[in-house]
Amino acid sequence: MSEGFVRQRRNLMIVSMFLLIYDFANIEIAKVSLLGTELLAGRPEVLEWVVWGIWAYLSIRYAQYLVAEEHGRVFSEFMRERNELVERKARQIFSETMREKFDITPHGLGRANNIRGWSVEALTTLREGYHNSMQRSADTWEVSLLTALSIVAKAVYKTALHTTAVTDILLPIGLSASVALVAICELI
Repeated sequence: MSEGFVRQRRNLMIVSMFLLIYDFANIEIAKVSLLGTELLAGRPEVLEWVVWGIWAYLSIRYAQYLVAEEHGRVFSEFMRERNELVERKARQIFSETMREKFDITPHGLGRANNIRGWSVEALTTLREGYHNSMQRSADTWEVSLLTALSIVAKAVYKTALHTTAVTDILLPIGLSASVALVAICELI
């Protein structure tokens, strides 16, 4: 993580926690001390709007830093975990029917929003050679939607438990979202 990302994360968490405590503890601002000078707040709601503005700014800055550097790391870890789970399940299925050595080629896993249409192909080697090896398709496994959802859920779970970047990302987002939800609930 870059120093800028850590700074944006820290600032967003501090302001979010302040707003949560301010809302839950029902704090009222009467006077503010600035550089040793006490200021009486005639309209304390203005200070609240200033803090909300800072919160909005920090949320945007955090999102910008998140997209710039952290998104790729977490997503690639999730994809690696998902592909490993698909390959393990495919090897288990293919090993029941095939006795010869085989390689696995997944299809359709690259589509980010489409969980349907996953298939895995088992390839056997016809001719080995450095430049002229040939493989043929020996079997295909069409991954059911339920199995694909199960694999995605396991990959999300494993990624969340084994990647510190997830907690680095989810905690500030959770705090920031909870601040907005609390404020909306108070308006209703």
